[in-house]
Amino acid sequence: MKPNTITQRLSAALPIIRDICNISGVPAASIGVIHKGQTIYLENIGYRNVADQLSPTADTLYGLGSLTKGFVAASLAQLLLQHPSVTWTTPLQDIWPEYHPQQPGLNGDVSLVDFLSHRTGLSGDMSVALQGDMEFLLQPSEVAPTVSQLDVAAPLRQSWLYNNWGYSVAGTIIEKLSGKPAHQYIRESILLPLGLFNTTMRPILDQHTDFADAYTALENATTYCLPRNFPFLGSLFETAGGMYSTINDMLKYCQALLQSQIDPRYSPLSNLDMLFQGHIPLDTSVESYGSYGMGWIETHLPGVVGLQGDNAELFPWDELPYINRPQEPTKSIRTFYHQGAGIGYYSAIYLFPETETGFVVLTNSMPLNDAADWIAQVIAAAIHGLESSEDYVELAKESRRRKVGKVATMMAELEKTRKKFHDVIPRPVAAYCGDYYNALGNFYVHIEQRKDNSGVLEVLFQGKDTQRYELRHLNDDIFEWALSYDEQARRARFTAWEQSYFNVAFQFNTEGNAIALKWGGGQLIFTDRFLVLAFNEWRVAALKPPASLTPQFAAMTGIEEEDLAMEGNFIESTNGRKQPWKDFIHEACQSEHIVPVLENDLYCNICGKMKDDKGNCGCTGFLTA
Repeated sequence: MKPNTITQRLSAALPIIRDICNISGVPAASIGVIHKGQTIYLENIGYRNVADQLSPTADTLYGLGSLTKGFVAASLAQLLLQHPSVTWTTPLQDIWPEYHPQQPGLNGDVSLVDFLSHRTGLSGDMSVALQGDMEFLLQPSEVAPTVSQLDVAAPLRQSWLYNNWGYSVAGTIIEKLSGKPAHQYIRESILLPLGLFNTTMRPILDQHTDFADAYTALENATTYCLPRNFPFLGSLFETAGGMYSTINDMLKYCQALLQSQIDPRYSPLSNLDMLFQGHIPLDTSVESYGSYGMGWIETHLPGVVGLQGDNAELFPWDELPYINRPQEPTKSIRTFYHQGAGIGYYSAIYLFPETETGFVVLTNSMPLNDAADWIAQVIAAAIHGLESSEDYVELAKESRRRKVGKVATMMAELEKTRKKFHDVIPRPVAAYCGDYYNALGNFYVHIEQRKDNSGVLEVLFQGKDTQRYELRHLNDDIFEWALSYDEQARRARFTAWEQSYFNVAFQFNTEGNAIALKWGGGQLIFTDRFLVLAFNEWRVAALKPPASLTPQFAAMTGIEEEDLAMEGNFIESTNGRKQPWKDFIHEACQSEHIVPVLENDLYCNICGKMKDDKGNCGCTGFLTA
């Protein structure tokens, strides 16, 4: 007989959940379900500390990753009640004059709701802010200048482009309006009123002895324990992913949020309607995928969920599991969810206001897939008596295979390229050495020879010895620092499998002096109009210039007619998109103009990424969820 109650169905799903954890490299998982105000299911699996074989409990502290965003949005909602002159749609510059967007289309228009719903159209690249070993490389004071300079990848309010920087902005606004550190105001406005005494952005191990150590999963699903520290603490992304909590506290949080949807009069929280209202579709061509609110995705079951996380990067969305009851019509169930991917922790939260049900999944690993997502889908189906179009154990295996395989393919393709060209380094290695700065001057890439006189080049991000990686010659003046799956895992890196992410191309002037470094495919991609990027006091002309030189162009760039001989050497993009990788200018360069890297058959002429041997660009990958 099939299980016919929620608790029976949840209990029957436990073997599947255990298999997902084992396949994915997840040491511990804690799950809690609340229904009509009562906790109806608690389950704790595995070990919060593998070495000592300590089991988790409902009071074990886990990192929440991007579940933090819901707390931050709710806190900001409380704060706006105290500042009636400020609304979700107030132009951000009216609240935060330090913000100076580089794109005129955002001036005086882009607002808090745009940033918190990920509809600004801005690139969300975090490469200059976060690298390996759980180390943030920019200070919180750099939020305003960095966000001001984010590249535009789509028009304002036209596309959902996940962007953690928006919640760094939210934290800055909380501090500006409240006059308090963001973590303190969030505690006072949300955590204490809800009785979430074990939820914090500032955990202290002496006070939280029931703590889930953070792990990463290696290729063979064994786990690697990360150092015990709190990388988000005090960082510029603390309000994007720095919250820690327990299952018991998270179920209290679920109950308060459900109450705010069922009858706001009896909820401790107010002004939450905008959080749960869809502001931008996840995919404008498929309405059923849902919309993003602020810290929440709104959708319906039956349907496809998990679209914010890593699994949605491993499968085409139309191949993801569809949760349904296949043999009889099913009433549409309004669903809110969010996923979290932090350094050493993955998580998921779901709310179903119509049935007064919510649940949370917390895990302590950067796994071989988004295991928390697969577990959450199993739980969601069990709660409502639905069935999935796919077998989740097989999905866990296939997603693991795809993720590991993408990195292995990248490494093999790089080696194939190296053998194809079998070039020697075209100049003395010393010619590449130096410091290369970004436009803001708040980040630089240091290139040096290895100190053992072996002639090997190394790249140090932000000049830090902790961010040292070997540079290997690929072709011409292009090098790479690609890392295998296990190398990335041991350095607590979100998995990257784009060849372009690891490519470093140097540019030299006609005198043979290094003048620029291009990280990520060897070139930036621009629209077919001219674009001028100012690198501090240097002026760099990029893009194919107009057919006839205009006085305005000459005045902006200082480029005269005779300088236009480079026409035709730049790669045009489609839809104004360009890679999120950054240009860096050499510290000692006195040249005014970068000599462009010419288009060749190594790179795709649409997206600028390195081609494989079949001529495909292989432009899939992710850095963070």
